[in-house]
Amino acid sequence: MTTDRDDERVELNLDEAERELMVLVLNEYAGSAQMAVELLPPLIGKSSYDEWGDYVFPLMESIDASEPLTNLDWACALLLTEFGFGSDMVANARRFGPARDEYWVLVLRSLQSKLSNHSPERLLKDNATFPPQGSARNDLVPDVPNDVEDIELDDDERRLVSVTLGAYDKSPTRGFELLAPVTGQATFEEWAAYVADLHQAVDEKEPMRELEWTRALFLTEIGFTSTLLGFGNQFRGSDKHGITVLRSLQVTINRDQRHQLFRDNATYPWIRRPQR
Repeated sequence: MTTDRDDERVELNLDEAERELMVLVLNEYAGSAQMAVELLPPLIGKSSYDEWGDYVFPLMESIDASEPLTNLDWACALLLTEFGFGSDMVANARRFGPARDEYWVLVLRSLQSKLSNHSPERLLKDNATFPPQGSARNDLVPDVPNDVEDIELDDDERRLVSVTLGAYDKSPTRGFELLAPVTGQATFEEWAAYVADLHQAVDEKEPMRELEWTRALFLTEIGFTSTLLGFGNQFRGSDKHGITVLRSLQVTINRDQRHQLFRDNATYPWIRRPQR
């Protein structure tokens, strides 16, 4: 496991907008995106609320100060930027728009291009710290409804969900190690079958349980936004339209208590924030 921040550090030539985006997103994890603390720490090798805070906020300060970072730190920073800007299920992505979304998504694509030459996916996979399968879940989990819902998507929304789920269906190895635990699958076989079933259900306009809608939304968020765990490179040229459709989709699906439903059905116990 590579976690040593004293390893060789790399200085990247980020422009002002790229650096600003990373700082803005990382700062959100101290504010309205704190729900990310419950699910994301294992993806960057952290096992507790304190470990998360002790890592993320100094990381933000280092980026703001234009300091060099290890390749692992750059990979973690990019992953958190992708999740924070793109996801409403594990962050608060809608806070960035809609007025500036079309601007920021192009900044994100530029940033992703600059960080693509340092094998970030493998570093992240090797550094993840998901608890062993079968770990006890948190007690006192709220009883959140999981009813069958026939959510009406417009043509653009359904197309975006179908394209991203179809990409995972066609290439299930993409993102498996880090995304399957978040979406509740314990093995590759379960993950591959699940994304195929979701893809088929969306294409055939079948009603789904609320949990399946939340997972379809999450995979669409990451599939569109991320180049680390998704297919962001495939959307180049239609990024501005895509981010507008994604924000509309987030409003359509992520409502009521669906975040809790999504969180409570990961394969690992979610991290409780300290009570204030």
